[in-house]
Amino acid sequence: MSPTPLVFDHYTQAALDVEYDNRAKVPAFQTFLDRFRDDSVAVRDDWGDRARLDVPVGASAIETVDVFPVPTERVGSDGSGRGGTPVMVFIHGGYWLLLEKSSFSFVARGLAAHGLAAAASEGMAAAVRGAGAGHRRVVAAAGVAARAV
Repeated sequence: MSPTPLVFDHYTQAALDVEYDNRAKVPAFQTFLDRFRDDSVAVRDDWGDRARLDVPVGASAIETVDVFPVPTERVGSDGSGRGGTPVMVFIHGGYWLLLEKSSFSFVARGLAAHGLAAAASEGMAAAVRGAGAGHRRVVAAAGVAARAV
């Protein structure tokens, strides 16, 4: 009988699958998902028309970014929210198996409290093929987000 092949470092596929199974590793897994969902819905409701959802950054449907500008009361005397507002791009990875960028809208609230605009993006590597394609899409997402605030 031949030994089970290693697929990454010292892991067999079965051992690696156990490491990536957050549902089994985190007892309150669903509680976290519910909180992410509820807090993200609240942020999108609170931002209303100020949020720019599903802004395209590439050719495929998954290549979008959600932008949450800093509320005007946080951006200075002119209240424009444009020009010089730092942007943090949050890239949802999710192992390409679970959740989507809208599940992480909640990050905008904490960032806005510190004067940062937020942009939530999908982890695009699974849908966008080619050398450097994922990196180019992340750069594009950051550029689109910076122009949107």
